[in-house]
Amino acid sequence: MKWLEACKASELAAGQPRCVEAEGGRIALFRTATGVYAIDDFCPHRSGPLHQGWLTGDTVACPWHQWVFRLEDGHCTNIPGQKVRTFPVEERDGTLWIGV
Repeated sequence: MKWLEACKASELAAGQPRCVEAEGGRIALFRTATGVYAIDDFCPHRSGPLHQGWLTGDTVACPWHQWVFRLEDGHCTNIPGQKVRTFPVEERDGTLWIGV
């Protein structure tokens, strides 16, 4: 696994998602009360930008058509069988790293 530097941990506030470019794609980063999560930034339905979606607890809803994804495992809660990729996140010396 390759680790990519995402941002300083202090730059990712709770409830304020951010999008990072990673190897030709985009990854959405979220900080919630339970941790920091990284998922593909596009919804599998119509490629809606998930970092612009509605964050509720540990789920995010696509801003375009409201497909809801669990940040922990990427599974869609309202459309069975759909999911987005998730990535491990580590904090090292004040910096967030994403495993791709």
